[in-house]
Amino acid sequence: MPITGKMDIERGKKLTETVLEAVVKEQARYLLIDLSSLHSLDEEHGYYINTLHDALRLIGTTCLIVGLSSKMALSLVDSQFNWRTFSTVQQSISYILEKKNYRIAPIS
Repeated sequence: MPITGKMDIERGKKLTETVLEAVVKEQARYLLIDLSSLHSLDEEHGYYINTLHDALRLIGTTCLIVGLSSKMALSLVDSQFNWRTFSTVQQSISYILEKKNYRIAPIS
């Protein structure tokens, strides 16, 4: 799920409600939140992403944050967020496969 644009109270609440409903409906075990379109993470984005992250954990869905630039990673160093982060979607998918003891093998 990509995060783009400005985040405000109304959009943050709607995003959280919509995602939680979809995750429960689809019985999703993982949700990737893609921050690659953001240049930095302001307080409102961080608050709503963290709220969604924690709510997903409570319903048994693992939330992975992907698309972190080096600049954004530096801005998150002092944050209190306890997120599993990856710079690319491919890294997060490899992480999920490894946790499930799956591997990608060539078809011969």
